[in-house]
Amino acid sequence: MGTTSQANRQEGALCLRPIFGSALVWTGIVIVLSGLLFMLQSFGIVGPESSFMVENPDWFGYGALIVLVGSITAIIGRLLQQ
Repeated sequence: MGTTSQANRQEGALCLRPIFGSALVWTGIVIVLSGLLFMLQSFGIVGPESSFMVENPDWFGYGALIVLVGSITAIIGRLLQQ
């Protein structure tokens, strides 16, 4: 009886992997887009005329790190989909 319930749990986990993977891919995409927005704001290309982020070079670095985290999140999600 123990092996049957363990097999059922493994099958259930395998069914959820593509769903969880898709959620991670979309979350990663949103994170990457947010990082790109921060990078563009640091150059003053987008955003309001007065903000603590506009033309502040620190936010380019923060945005680049956020893009990296989002990319890693999306890659992990894509691997889970397979």
